[in-house]
Amino acid sequence: MPARPSVLLIAAGRIEGERLRRELIAAGYSPEYVRSVDAGIARQGRRQYAGLVLDWRTLEVEYLGRDWRDAWDRVRPASGKRNATLVLFPNDPPEMPELSQPGVELLGRAGTIGADDLQAALTRLGESAELPEPAPSEPWFGDSEAARQLVEHAQSAARWEGPLVISGPTGAGKKTLAESIHGWSAQRNGPFVVLNCGDPALPALPDDSRASAYLFHLGLLRSAGQEQLLRVLDRGPACRILAGVTGGNGALWERVRLGVFREDLYHRLLVFALYVPGLDERKSDLPPFASRLLEGICRERGIIGRRLLPDCSAALASRAWPGNVRQLRNALMSAVAKAGGRTDLAAADLPEPVAFGPEEPDFKSRVLAFERELIGAALHQTGGNRQQAARLLRIKRTTLIEKLKRFGWVDAED
Repeated sequence: MPARPSVLLIAAGRIEGERLRRELIAAGYSPEYVRSVDAGIARQGRRQYAGLVLDWRTLEVEYLGRDWRDAWDRVRPASGKRNATLVLFPNDPPEMPELSQPGVELLGRAGTIGADDLQAALTRLGESAELPEPAPSEPWFGDSEAARQLVEHAQSAARWEGPLVISGPTGAGKKTLAESIHGWSAQRNGPFVVLNCGDPALPALPDDSRASAYLFHLGLLRSAGQEQLLRVLDRGPACRILAGVTGGNGALWERVRLGVFREDLYHRLLVFALYVPGLDERKSDLPPFASRLLEGICRERGIIGRRLLPDCSAALASRAWPGNVRQLRNALMSAVAKAGGRTDLAAADLPEPVAFGPEEPDFKSRVLAFERELIGAALHQTGGNRQQAARLLRIKRTTLIEKLKRFGWVDAED
């Protein structure tokens, strides 16, 4: 059964909004209903819709005393070609040159508009504008050669129907890349399901050939879950399997070497692999990437765009970002909040580096974190049996106990 075209519906009045939502469903569309223009702008920033239905009174009231033209332009973002847009008026539509644009139709007497009227108008607009099918926005990791190659390889991977492993440091954008691969693939009209492999058993995979399942923290999957996943792969899963691994290209193999991840499952999964480099590995991409990230933050919050001043961009480029995109996003959100109504963000608006981690990567702390992860995985796999965990890790039981004491996982007298 073909997927219903998605339509964004913006109507402040709850009764009229619910009525229009039902009429759109009856007309064969899949509406997303929001009650404010700013919320609609945020939705448009996250995905592309086949059509937009706007109750004019919502824009008129929300932007009373303000210039509504900027909001009008932002709620109809240009992504290749614009949405098919219906603007509904309570009475006969007025003469408004600002709204006389290709792909826009004004309809009056909104309270009497039904499913047939909506379907006919959206169909007319779709045919006249030659609108493309909704497509996922391309992830932008930067202009460096490494970033461009990553996107090219990801697009090639989207055509591959087998399992795919995406590795990279924490917060680098592994899930974002997985979502984009799903959007480029033959499964793009199906659901994208995120499952946590840190749970005791393998989470239930969707029984849908149009779905993609993203398994994050794959290296923490326990032995029972690994056996389940291997059986699923052997018989052929109904959905596409995408797996996320925190660490470098060899992170999953290191778990195999330590005996905490099955080698046969490793080879079954690692047919096609991608590595998402961290921000510290592509410093030249950081200022333009931060600007793109800032644009998205402003769209989500429905505020006027902010701009990075040169000293702010230089400060961002000089810092270390062990938390990658997640850390950078938090820093930008903090800067926007501190700047208040100012549109230009300066270096002084950024939070102190100590609030987000040390300026330089701490080798000892990273080794300690890796030890915690490996030992935690071994204890999970052995059901808490320290003797067996020590054997898996190929260390003495007394050494394991000492490390557990250092982590604070057992009492000093244990």
